[in-house]
Amino acid sequence: MSIHATLIGLQHARKLFPYQPSETRNPPRRRIFLTAPDLDTGGFVAAALTRFVLGERVYKSFLKRLDPPPEEIWEIRVTAPRPQWRLLGRFLEPDTLVLTGVFSRDALGRKGSAAWKAAITDCVRQWAVLFPGRSPHSATTIHDYVTENCDDFPLTPPRKRKPRQP
Repeated sequence: MSIHATLIGLQHARKLFPYQPSETRNPPRRRIFLTAPDLDTGGFVAAALTRFVLGERVYKSFLKRLDPPPEEIWEIRVTAPRPQWRLLGRFLEPDTLVLTGVFSRDALGRKGSAAWKAAITDCVRQWAVLFPGRSPHSATTIHDYVTENCDDFPLTPPRKRKPRQP
């Protein structure tokens, strides 16, 4: 099934919710899908989602691919004001991000904490349920994820996969 048909089906089944910026006449340039309608907690989180969707500048401290494993987990960082927020998800294709969770930075604790591991595990689990058998988009440069209006910054390299033994 095509990505387009899959997205339509998931929206009809109320398993994915497209983020629609409010109070703007500017057309969307990118897409974000939320796994629950209440993931948009308003305020600065909504501003970050709007920034991405309207095609505003993406820079390294705003969007980051997390170190693997697992592969291809991304975070949008809302760093000001307090509390800070982290929005976790995966790219389905260039300019299309599926967010599976929104977490206060305080609740996640330090990188590698049990809360971080649980959030990442949940992201992988939700992806597998929504897109069975489909791997997230994977590339080597940020411009293969965000195709325009994006600073040029290095990505954490994906893990090398070992060849399967027959």
